[in-house]
Amino acid sequence: MHIGTLLADKAFTFTDWTAEMKAKASICISENDTLIESLEVAKSRISIMIDKGMDNKLKSFKGLIDRANKRISEIRSGKKPALTPDSNAKYFAEFEVDLDIIAQPMIADPDVNNEDVSKRYTHDTIRPLSYYGGNKKVDLGFVGSCMVHKGDLKILAQMLRNLENIHGKD
Repeated sequence: MHIGTLLADKAFTFTDWTAEMKAKASICISENDTLIESLEVAKSRISIMIDKGMDNKLKSFKGLIDRANKRISEIRSGKKPALTPDSNAKYFAEFEVDLDIIAQPMIADPDVNNEDVSKRYTHDTIRPLSYYGGNKKVDLGFVGSCMVHKGDLKILAQMLRNLENIHGKD
């Protein structure tokens, strides 16, 4: 997967994750087709709100759709394509993550017993699920981030339904 192919909501989630992992900056630059698709998704979501009567007297939501249509037209015509780095851009460092090598879920495990109080309840200790060998007691869990994507919650809901089917609801 190329980072330029992430739709806007997933790119926002990705850049938020990098901040949570202590990155100073993270940028996702969309390719033309990806930016157009992101704008189309946004338009469809805004249209739902308009259809439900949620627009105001100034028709702000309709204005957003008009702006998205204008931007799509600019991209398609080549008048104003998606931003790209300069051909001679130089970077201090580049870091490539091969997501295909992540073969199992990862867990942020707060070190609640750390002698250094400032290191308790952080998400600095990240381990693969297999580290615990099925013996980790979980009293409380948090899934996602402040930018959690709707699709993430759908996956979680299905996982919980699967567990209920296996173990029952008690």
